[in-house]
Amino acid sequence: TYLLGLLQEVKYFNTLQRKEMFLLAKDFAVFQFFLVPEIAAFKCFFWMKHILRDQNLNGQKFSATSSPFPGILELTRQLTKEYAQIDSVELWSEETVMGTLKQIRYYKDAGLFETQEDAEIIFRAFDQLLDHIEHMAETGAKSLKGESDLLPRGSFQLFVNEIILGNNTYILRLDGNLHSYINYAVLKYIGTHDPRFCESVFNSFQNIANRSSLISKVGEKERSRFFNRLREEAKRLRG
Repeated sequence: TYLLGLLQEVKYFNTLQRKEMFLLAKDFAVFQFFLVPEIAAFKCFFWMKHILRDQNLNGQKFSATSSPFPGILELTRQLTKEYAQIDSVELWSEETVMGTLKQIRYYKDAGLFETQEDAEIIFRAFDQLLDHIEHMAETGAKSLKGESDLLPRGSFQLFVNEIILGNNTYILRLDGNLHSYINYAVLKYIGTHDPRFCESVFNSFQNIANRSSLISKVGEKERSRFFNRLREEAKRLRG
């Protein structure tokens, strides 16, 4: 229901002539988990088992080669395609990747992967996700894994700021009107289109962006350093 509602909203956004997304990212944008199928499967399993408490998953371990909910994974593919159509500006720090990395490590330590190879598959998939997002930053455009860069997609601007804290905050500018969505309790959002509130949130976003480093299309050295630090952190937690 959560993903279906999100898909309906994003499809609506894409019916509008002008749509832009601004994200203050404590964690990956939910859509980005779905850029790599193995990460999509892992995150959906994690959410269903630990956040939504699906009783059908009691006692089950995660397998990277079989999914208990293929219909949900089809929704994630649709969400990725819709996300790729929207221009985005994102503010990241090194903490942006840590939540998911720690979840993977927790599964490895707790024996919640079906096999050791499942753990390796998910760590490799995480590396692929970083590679793909770095590629989007390099080109300044969104893309789907394995597709041509020549296909028309939304633009992708990535800023780095090492002091970002707080919850994921999405700001949508839709045909000139601002909407704000603040993430809480992992899979829940509170949203508003109150003009004063949205303008205040947007101004705060702009202030942070002005004190951050743009690493998409420009800043090749800083972009490489940033993603290499993320890879080193992934390598450290991989053990």
